[in-house]
Amino acid sequence: MLITMAVFSLLLGGSLYTKSRASFEFDREKNILILGDSHTEAALDDKILQRSENVSQSASICLFSYCKLKRFLESNPQIDTVLLSFWYGPLTNKGYDRWLSGFTAAKIGSHFTLLGRDEHILYRSLLSQSLPKTFSIRFFVKHVLLRKNVTYKDLGIGKYHALNGYKLLKDIEKHEAGLKAKTSNETDDDWNLCQKEYLLKIANLCKQKDVCLILIATPVYRPDRYDNLERLYDYRQKYLPEACFLDYSNFSLPDSCYKDITHLNYRGAEIFSRYLQETLGK
Repeated sequence: MLITMAVFSLLLGGSLYTKSRASFEFDREKNILILGDSHTEAALDDKILQRSENVSQSASICLFSYCKLKRFLESNPQIDTVLLSFWYGPLTNKGYDRWLSGFTAAKIGSHFTLLGRDEHILYRSLLSQSLPKTFSIRFFVKHVLLRKNVTYKDLGIGKYHALNGYKLLKDIEKHEAGLKAKTSNETDDDWNLCQKEYLLKIANLCKQKDVCLILIATPVYRPDRYDNLERLYDYRQKYLPEACFLDYSNFSLPDSCYKDITHLNYRGAEIFSRYLQETLGK
């Protein structure tokens, strides 16, 4: 048993050391970094948005976006713009807690070498769960034994993800049931403090580095009914008044362009990305 633990510790240590030396450089012609959760992950195709690099990841809290931002800014001085996913759900305690219970341990595993001391302290209770998730036989053989160069793309920390399928009608039915049980007595106490702290850290880092931070709300189905834009605008006005906010939540698309209420499928992503390339990419 002790021998097994010792061997695993050596394998894990070698993997972590190799991951810590990963390159975060990308094409010097790309000056736009896209960060955030599944909204930007599924909606912004960086093959169409020619000067952008999309490193968004589903259920990625602001803490992970902040840690990625630091590393990418260090390695890519040409970055002058950051597009950051901005929507209501994950800013609340309820949304954050749902992600924490379902996804954060795995995300810590892939982001482990990006986290600073403060982040390790914040999630120390999850470290024992997340450490084994940092190890992969495939990664160890390819990058430790065979010494293939490691880049951020090998760490599993995010990229554009083209979604297939159409589950909009089923999702509408689920949300309609939720609306009947929903109460509207939310207050500022419902905003998650960790999300707010790291969102402000992102804004401050961008300001320090003279990088333009753009909050972006990607297209969603019927935001007037299934989202809470009024609260989102209040949040932005209260905590991020200097940040530019591009609200495309009401962007007109046929129903066939949605995977579900909150995400575009690959058809919607192509249309929306081409629109952004034509209007913002020039």
